[in-house]
Amino acid sequence: MFDRVFNRVLVAGAILTGAITAYVMLSVDLEVVLRYGFTRPTSWVLDFTEYALVYITFLTSAWLLSKDGHVKIDVILERLPAKAQRALNITTSIIATIACLLFFVFSAWMTLEAAQRSEFLVHGTIVPKWSIWIAMPLGSLLLTIQYVRRTMDFIKGRQIIAAAELKEA
Repeated sequence: MFDRVFNRVLVAGAILTGAITAYVMLSVDLEVVLRYGFTRPTSWVLDFTEYALVYITFLTSAWLLSKDGHVKIDVILERLPAKAQRALNITTSIIATIACLLFFVFSAWMTLEAAQRSEFLVHGTIVPKWSIWIAMPLGSLLLTIQYVRRTMDFIKGRQIIAAAELKEA
């Protein structure tokens, strides 16, 4: 049950990221037309494009990991015996879980602190910091959970078949 719900959350994050990417593309196009066609540039497109990159990065990373789509150097890994591959995958997944958990705690603390202090990002637009930073603890929590799932899959001896599917595509 948890896996099915969590997978839906990951897909929802990926879909939202696609919508944000479309927004970025359209708003940058609008900026180009307004700036060079009408000499009336906006004050918000650059800021919101930068903020969107934070959401794109953090809302998509756990979904990408679930598909085994992260960049990795597997030249050495593929040459190792199956037991050594499994041990290395378990070890790296545990290390990544700890790193993501630490990042979650730190980013959640910083986001909460920014909200409590009513801090703002002031550029061409004025935006509460927490509204941009919230993507970091949310995304890193999802990534932490996905790394735990990945670790458990390797411990139980389940192969992650998405890598083979990606190579065929």
